[in-house]
Amino acid sequence: MMSNFLQTFSEIIKILHSENIAYMVVGSLASMSYGEPRLTKDMDMVLSCDPGIGLKLAKLFSPPDYYLPPQEIMGQEIVNRRQFNLLHIPTGLKVDFIIQKADAFAAHEFERRVTVSLLPNFDVMMATPEDVIVKKLAYFQEGRSSKHISDIRGILAHTEVDREYIEHWTNLLNLQAEWQSCLV
Repeated sequence: MMSNFLQTFSEIIKILHSENIAYMVVGSLASMSYGEPRLTKDMDMVLSCDPGIGLKLAKLFSPPDYYLPPQEIMGQEIVNRRQFNLLHIPTGLKVDFIIQKADAFAAHEFERRVTVSLLPNFDVMMATPEDVIVKKLAYFQEGRSSKHISDIRGILAHTEVDREYIEHWTNLLNLQAEWQSCLV
């Protein structure tokens, strides 16, 4: 199951690379690559794109292997900088395509993305561990899901991070209490 998952994800990444679509892996896969493994049901990817990307994605990821929402829905999500899902029908893999937000942190996070080798010959563009932590703190603040704190603690246990950078953004984004709760 996990090998099918990674093989399919690898194919999706190769398509994005071949079409020069700017992306960044975030969420649970990013936190696992820097921290500890856990089960996940999907992949999260930030896309930096213009409104016309929906049509291009529909051509690249078409039936019968893939499902994307209708063009109108994708277009609205792109313009409003939200997200939509890509479903790989044979495996059930779901990729959340998150449209890059128009704020200072999102721009900085995307500029800082790094190349990470998930497997031999499988490199992806990924958020830095510090940026994964800041986003997970924000998600924890929103929904109070303990999985985000566990992910952060896993990253801190396995990866050296720039704590000054994290503290800078936690101060700007009012996430100080959430950050302190991870350090206990």
